[in-house]
Amino acid sequence: MRILRDLTEAEKYHLARNRCIANVCSSLRLYELLFFCVNKFYLLTKCEANKTCSSDLVLEGRVLHFPSEEGLDLNVVNRTSEVVLELTLTNKHEIAARIHLTVKIQRRIPFRFIEAVRESLLDFNSDKMLFINDCYTRGVSLMLLCSITCCAAYNVDVQSAVVHHGPNKTSFGYRAEFLIFDNGSTRLLVSAPRFKPENQKLSGKHFFCEPLKHDTCVEKTTIPFGRKQEKASQDFGEKGEMFGLTVTLINKSSALVCGPVWNDQSWYSNDFPVGRCQLIPPGTSSLSPLYNNSAHQYIGLVEVDGKKIVNLLNGFAQFGFSAAVDGDGDIVIGTPGFSLGKGSFGVLTLEGEEFDMNRNKSFDDEAYVNLGFAVTVGNFCGNVTVCFAVSNRMPNGKVYIVARKQPKVFDQIQLLQEFQDYSSYGSSLCSMDINGDGLSDLLVGAPTYSYHNNVSWSYDEGRVFVYLQLQGKLQREVILAGGSRMFARFGSAIGDIGDINQDSINDVAVGAPQEDEGVGAVYIYLGGSKGPSQSYSQRISGQLLKKGLLSFGTHISQPISNLSAYPAFAVGSPESDAVVVLRIRPIINARAYILTPASPVNSSNNLCPPNISIDRLTISGCLELKLCVNYSVSHARQQHDTVSFDLTFEIDTQTNRGWRRMHLYRGQGNPTVKSVRETVSVNSEQGHCQLYTAVMREKRINLNRFQPVKIEATFALNTTQVNEDNEDITPILNKDLPTNTLTELRFLLSCGENQTCRPDLVLSGNVLHVPSEEILNLNVVNITSEVVLNLSVTNKQETAYGIRLIVSIQGQIQFRAADGNYASSFSCDLPNNQEDNELDEGRTTLTCSSWSPLNQGNTLSVRLLFDGASVSLEASSPLIMFNVTSEPYDIVQNPEIEMSDNTILLESRKVIIADLHLEGSSDPHSLYIYPESDHTSLQGAHRLLVTNRGPSFMPSTHVIISLPYMDMEGRELLISHNVMVKHSDGAVDQCSFVDFFDAGMVMTTQSTVNPSTTLGSEGLTFGEVKASRRRRRQAGDEAHDNTTTKSGNGRQEAYLLDCMSYKCKAFKCRLPILQRHSQVEIDISLVLDKDALIFSSNIDTIMYLTKSKVEEPSSPFFYKWTEPRSTNVSTPIYYVRSRSKVSIWIIVGGVVGGLLVLVVIIVVLRRLGFFRRADKARLQRLKRESGFYSSRQQPQNSVSLFTEEESITDEKIEN
Repeated sequence: MRILRDLTEAEKYHLARNRCIANVCSSLRLYELLFFCVNKFYLLTKCEANKTCSSDLVLEGRVLHFPSEEGLDLNVVNRTSEVVLELTLTNKHEIAARIHLTVKIQRRIPFRFIEAVRESLLDFNSDKMLFINDCYTRGVSLMLLCSITCCAAYNVDVQSAVVHHGPNKTSFGYRAEFLIFDNGSTRLLVSAPRFKPENQKLSGKHFFCEPLKHDTCVEKTTIPFGRKQEKASQDFGEKGEMFGLTVTLINKSSALVCGPVWNDQSWYSNDFPVGRCQLIPPGTSSLSPLYNNSAHQYIGLVEVDGKKIVNLLNGFAQFGFSAAVDGDGDIVIGTPGFSLGKGSFGVLTLEGEEFDMNRNKSFDDEAYVNLGFAVTVGNFCGNVTVCFAVSNRMPNGKVYIVARKQPKVFDQIQLLQEFQDYSSYGSSLCSMDINGDGLSDLLVGAPTYSYHNNVSWSYDEGRVFVYLQLQGKLQREVILAGGSRMFARFGSAIGDIGDINQDSINDVAVGAPQEDEGVGAVYIYLGGSKGPSQSYSQRISGQLLKKGLLSFGTHISQPISNLSAYPAFAVGSPESDAVVVLRIRPIINARAYILTPASPVNSSNNLCPPNISIDRLTISGCLELKLCVNYSVSHARQQHDTVSFDLTFEIDTQTNRGWRRMHLYRGQGNPTVKSVRETVSVNSEQGHCQLYTAVMREKRINLNRFQPVKIEATFALNTTQVNEDNEDITPILNKDLPTNTLTELRFLLSCGENQTCRPDLVLSGNVLHVPSEEILNLNVVNITSEVVLNLSVTNKQETAYGIRLIVSIQGQIQFRAADGNYASSFSCDLPNNQEDNELDEGRTTLTCSSWSPLNQGNTLSVRLLFDGASVSLEASSPLIMFNVTSEPYDIVQNPEIEMSDNTILLESRKVIIADLHLEGSSDPHSLYIYPESDHTSLQGAHRLLVTNRGPSFMPSTHVIISLPYMDMEGRELLISHNVMVKHSDGAVDQCSFVDFFDAGMVMTTQSTVNPSTTLGSEGLTFGEVKASRRRRRQAGDEAHDNTTTKSGNGRQEAYLLDCMSYKCKAFKCRLPILQRHSQVEIDISLVLDKDALIFSSNIDTIMYLTKSKVEEPSSPFFYKWTEPRSTNVSTPIYYVRSRSKVSIWIIVGGVVGGLLVLVVIIVVLRRLGFFRRADKARLQRLKRESGFYSSRQQPQNSVSLFTEEESITDEKIEN
């Protein structure tokens, strides 16, 4: 790139607005140096006010493959050379001073290089971190190119590229063409239009180089001749002549070389760049038909804006600025400076050195449009003698198709134009037959074409517009874009390089000299019947050819076919004063094919070689297979008689390696293999065939009999053994021909002549939950661990070779495993987007396959195991639906007879089963009211113990408690009350008051009162307790149990104080989540107003009743209770009435009588010896301790001793 300095800010802004299109040397074609279209001078000021920049970066990207197969953006083997990660960073806010871009690459792929809008500001490290040090970056387009090599896409060889260098700063390599001299030698003619001669009499330099030897160029000099040249050659600036700016082949041995700004300075102070050309060789005569002795030929009347003025006419014509040869001795030459820059053209006849110039007809009336900027000759006009295309340099460019039907008569046949301003449309032209129809087609370059849409802009990418000759007119059919890289200037040069792939259609090379930050690149496009493909077949970057190359692709020469053994062409790199010679690699047209027995084959054919024995394999049959390879060579003058190929032969490629049904036998004692890799030498005339023996395994075949056995062979050139008489260039396989061959074999079936088995499958099944809750077949929380689908498939007809079970699951559940009676050949597959075997809550399909044959009458039993705990309680439904369908694995070869019995619908329901038990108690058990007591209130409490007996946890819910608090006449019954929940951790929650009717506590009166469980004390005393209190309590217990109690001859009733006869308050108490066997207590504290309790002569007991009811949780997973969970707690309140006193004598008589009865009982027991039994035992013990039994051997003393002992004992007893 060239950035021109010393410009004012206004000039920079103007250039930026005008897309930076400026020519360094006015109308000179040399380089057409473009400015970097950067707006640095005004973007840098964006953050200078507050010195704080807040950026907003947006990253976009895509992956490209160059070249790619038509319609497929894929990395195609033997075609794709570059995998390009194209990233675009856009800053939507203030300036981003430094950007870090991290690229994580999951798989191994060689990294090549980065190219970007500002590559000089990029740093790249080995950790795939990209730093953009560009504080004025508004939009940065990056390309990360990953490939083994960028230049091995097809058959232009870059390994053997020959680079020639010329003198520094001479633009050596700006033009180059091959010449074949009479002695048969070939030389490369290279121009150096900026060569600065030491002797002012020298008019320029050109060089002859040996094409295949580096830096073997010899300089040559030409001297202009003509009238007054003796004087002119002494004082005019020949270094500005630009001799060699145009080089055009006349024939294979000579070229026309021009210096379009050769000045006639014979008129002293006036410079007239009329231009000149010269034939090389012999280089002895100059052609300058516009040179003249009289100044009026240089200056004349020029029409500008409808007025004729005296100005430059021929004097600024720049004869030879462009030139093209028609092959019949006529040369079309452009004169873009003629008539004040309007430009023109003419036809030069070498034989008479006559120049027929278009002077009368003006194609463009506007000054400085430079018609004749580029020309090319082609058969665009039918049978017209001379037909050509010529372009101007208007902002959007025009290309005219012109026919010279007779001298001085030039007619416009067609006008071509694209409408993007400043695209440099027409800067380069190329006429060639790109579609093989025998007619000339036209390629027009627009090197500063810019791509932009609503998102991003990319300047000066360049385009080539391809016009095919259809129905007598040129019609645009294809647009070539190269790599679509900013500032590449793709289309600066277009060259017909001949038929490099030998498909009988010429191919084209397009230069992008400013790509890769000015290094340059050349793109190869292959011609086709519909024109060139929009995807290039090869990209040749100057970066990998030789270090230091610049502007590679500025010029592309015509090809030469007799250079060494291969065709070649040259590419100019003038900014580095170099030219590169590239040769075409010979193409190997190779083909392979496999010969097999007729399909289907018998898997038990007993055709194996004698004594074949293979460890661990049971062989049922063998097959003979043959792989053959042959080839031919294109682009090689020397025949390749023998070429080595690397062959890979693989069998049963679509089957998993561990289950392959066929193996390759490699000889006795050697293990069988799935594939063979070997190198073979192939003769070009005879070809080569290789024999292989395949062994078949019946058991594996039965697991997958319908899928054909695919046998595949691939081949590649063995470049290490390719020897072409020490040539330094290697052949390449034809990319348009496959490098593999594939064939299939099917197995013979036992299903009749039509080889179609028709089974009749019947599917049945059920769902089990393991373990389950008693008789409930449900997925119970905290109990069930597995949901099991028991499936059975019975075959009633012909053999089914493989069965597929399709389980469509509605709901979220995790799949664990599968087993069954064919477990070794049964497997299940989840969708690829499922992780950890977890199925989405939406409908998901689980596919299970059995490869074992299911014969008639046999049954396939399968158990599919799912994780019962994985069913989420957050799901919208507790049901998991299993829609199961069975079918033969191959429904085409193994069709089902009847599908109606192949589908069943099963379901699993997840439930929460919580047996909630309520146990209530009254504290105290009962209350008493005494008329003589001064107490005005009664205190008591009801307690509820709520227990979850499981088996699942109990979701959070509420208990509704009702308390009678007012009678129907408005008397308040409760002085105070409090309802609270006590948790196991000691925390206390108050229950909230709710509307009684909203709480749903209205209940019907029951005939009996449910007894409360007494857990508290026996009772509390209110006033003096009289002697009859126990009887009253017993009477109260009876009243509590039976609602009524007797009093005298009458029947006294217990009055029930509940919500039917009293107004009630309702409280809602929140129960926490209760795990199994967890408890929570609810306390109800009551203070009753004694005066509000009304007793009558028939009622001396009032039963105060509180009712409690548990709300069922609202979760859809909760298993509904068959009976409500409720309980009643009651406290009896007794009214103790006054009673008569009992006579004291009755009490005394009762006590005396009881004592007399006790004395009588004692006397009777003594007489019966009841009290002596214990004394007798003591006597025996004393005898043993005193030695009485041992002394009984002395009779004389025995009686006395016993008597004495007995007397002692009697005394003790009496005492």
